[in-house]
Amino acid sequence: PVPNNSRRIAVLGHMLELGDITAHAHMELLEPLQSAGVDLVFCAGKHMQYLWEILPSNMRGFYSETAAGLERALFENFRGGDVVLLKGSNGSKIWQIVESLKTHFQ
Repeated sequence: PVPNNSRRIAVLGHMLELGDITAHAHMELLEPLQSAGVDLVFCAGKHMQYLWEILPSNMRGFYSETAAGLERALFENFRGGDVVLLKGSNGSKIWQIVESLKTHFQ
């Protein structure tokens, strides 16, 4: 549960080394995101564009080919009480956003 007027935000980095199922695997994320009641999705990485293109407009946070490219949009969009999930393979460098958040919101 999230507090009133708060949102569920997912920050997702692309999945690497999936071969022929790359596009399908990324697009399959839509249903679980909707089922979980995620309000905004921020996507990083060229493969995450598959998900970005099918996200309903009201769920679109921001897309960037790099994790670093998401940081400004994230900081501009966060509100008190928001619940944020960050997930991505090590190669997607989502961990850099985690480090920025830890520094920014000490």
